[in-house]
Amino acid sequence: MADIPYNRPLGRKQYVSTAKHQAHSTNRHSNKWTNVNIERQVFDNADYGGYDHSNPQISWTDSNGNMWGFNNGFTTVGLNGEQFGYFENPNNGVLQWHGFPIIPFSQSRYAICNILLTLWVTSGFFDEDDIPALLNKKRIR
Repeated sequence: MADIPYNRPLGRKQYVSTAKHQAHSTNRHSNKWTNVNIERQVFDNADYGGYDHSNPQISWTDSNGNMWGFNNGFTTVGLNGEQFGYFENPNNGVLQWHGFPIIPFSQSRYAICNILLTLWVTSGFFDEDDIPALLNKKRIR
């Protein structure tokens, strides 16, 4: 199993699906995506700041420059039932991004900032009632 580059349009963040987070990886200590297409979709949603990728909007970026993503309807994106993906900022414009499924059931070190939660609520992606579940790393809906 190898890393799989995802060639994206010029001007967009570049991405690579790392082998340890792919569904068939034998790495027991890494969260895994259900498949590479879902992984790409979640990254695209995070990078474009929505489900409509034809109009670049504000990325779903937290205060540390990391991106968070999910699919319409909060479908499962990870093999352990995760609904959200986390994409750590590589802190270098030349490096490719990569990520993994994270919420629910994520480690406490990965916390969504209030700025991003507020953006999702004001943009209508979810209701204010969903915030406590997210902050407690629980499933939405």
